[in-house]
Amino acid sequence: MPESDKNGYELVEFLRSAPSAMNNDNSNYNSNNKAAPPLPLSLPFLASLKTVPIVLLTAKAMTDDRIKGYQAGADVVVPKPFSPEELVSIIDNLIRRKQQRLLTNANANANNNNNNNNNDNN
Repeated sequence: MPESDKNGYELVEFLRSAPSAMNNDNSNYNSNNKAAPPLPLSLPFLASLKTVPIVLLTAKAMTDDRIKGYQAGADVVVPKPFSPEELVSIIDNLIRRKQQRLLTNANANANNNNNNNNNDNN
């Protein structure tokens, strides 16, 4: 199984293990209250997903609504209607950028470790 598939599977398993997070009770939500959209991104469990790219698919296409999605923590906000091909491209780009950041961080850590070892030998 490719690493990206494994990570996606692990995320799905994590989400399944958090039923209270997945059961977003909006019974007290007033649709006229524009200041409090029922965004699942506001759920506390998402703090543990801060390194996972978040794509918010929404029926709300107004700029203000998309901005609220970004402010809530989404990396990308995709309003309906959208094409599946576009969504796949967005996800591919997010994964590629995440992998590049991980490689950059790993290289920086390796360089720091090498520098520390060289300083210890002097």
